[in-house]
Amino acid sequence: MKTYSPVATKRPIPYRGPSNSANLRDFHDEVVSDLNGLSQAQQINFADLYARMSQMYREIKLIQNQRDSDFALLNNMNKFIGASDPDIAVTYVNNMSETDDIFYHPSSPDVRRAEVYPDFKMILPPKNTLASVFYNRSLDDRTVVLKNIETAVYTSIEDVSDWEPGAIVEAGDTQKAFHPDLTQAWVRKAVYPLYSDVREVRMQLEVQVPQTEFAPNVLQILPYPYGAVDILKIEYSPDTSGNLRDISQIAPLFGKANPEGDIEFIPIYNATGVMVNFPSQRINKIRITFAQRNSINADGRKVFEYGARLISLNRVDYDTASDIANPFDIVRNNNFLIRVTAPKDYTFDRLVYFNSDPYDPTGQHLRWQISENSSFNDETVWNSFMNLPQTISQMEGGAVVRGVKLNNLLQNRRELWVKGILSMVRDPLPNSPFPVNVPAFVRNLTLKFTVQPTA
Repeated sequence: MKTYSPVATKRPIPYRGPSNSANLRDFHDEVVSDLNGLSQAQQINFADLYARMSQMYREIKLIQNQRDSDFALLNNMNKFIGASDPDIAVTYVNNMSETDDIFYHPSSPDVRRAEVYPDFKMILPPKNTLASVFYNRSLDDRTVVLKNIETAVYTSIEDVSDWEPGAIVEAGDTQKAFHPDLTQAWVRKAVYPLYSDVREVRMQLEVQVPQTEFAPNVLQILPYPYGAVDILKIEYSPDTSGNLRDISQIAPLFGKANPEGDIEFIPIYNATGVMVNFPSQRINKIRITFAQRNSINADGRKVFEYGARLISLNRVDYDTASDIANPFDIVRNNNFLIRVTAPKDYTFDRLVYFNSDPYDPTGQHLRWQISENSSFNDETVWNSFMNLPQTISQMEGGAVVRGVKLNNLLQNRRELWVKGILSMVRDPLPNSPFPVNVPAFVRNLTLKFTVQPTA
């Protein structure tokens, strides 16, 4: 935001007395200068506001398109549910981007309530403190001052000499990506004639990380445009050697084994927010590879826009409360609730599938409990220490059926409540998906159940 401080100074001009022409001339000149300065500041602020609104408009259009696609899927699902089959299977999925179904028990203390990050589609234990590597805050928490952050952008990647061939490039201001003000963004534009056959552009952003007294443990990336940029690779260097390593080496849940057995980052296409938790350690350099496959028509030109609204590297002190002796106690464990409602005019019949991403088969770091009400004072339908519903078989009417029968357990059969318990991982367990010294987290929950028409 451009600011301007007027410089005109009040000068003595006696009432009906002799005046000093120099004073009048200087005052007039200062007023004219002030008017010019204010006009220039207004124009700069207007241009900046227009650019931000244009960015937001394009992101809103992308979100609207995604919403329309989701509505189309929902309509198809509603048609499926409305069929005449008396035993219909329905799948409930919560990817943690919507908070409508996420709740907390009234008796759960605030310090035990897990934190939801819709932009990053994750739920994590509550945090006690947060310190940023890239900026400092004033004592009153109102002012943010960026540190000295050196960046470089490269378009020669691997075997391709230029991933923006022949483009007119508007580099944008990379520093905007490190500021926590999400109304601004770093936007790089590769501009081509409308008839260009270029289908994709790529770039690598290298960040020289300012050194701090603390070692970070969380990397967050909000790409621009949200949901329309690919993040192909994230690398880091722990020292000044410059040798880069795949981020999945310290965050294995974001990678997979290649044919040689090495862990590699899984590319994220049409990325929304990316939040990587890893054991705290020194980070000297970060390199992120972006790709943009979507272009827009801007004033008769083919424009590829990509960049980041936020890149943050933080040290987060997550709450470590955990009581495995009372595994589902909401006072002794960090927790949250998810409400699952049966489709209109239907009731629950059988729970046939349960999974979370990640899923912890040990139940030590991430565990689940399902009940028919939010108080969880009635019979438990299922919990993590039981066999998964998809592995349970029962005889019913002379036939083998899978899952947990619900209509014998539930009174209203219209709602299920799922309780999640998250712990900070302190002890290694062979079958736990979480490495040591990172928080357990959830990024997806899937239930599949059969329903029956309401009697």
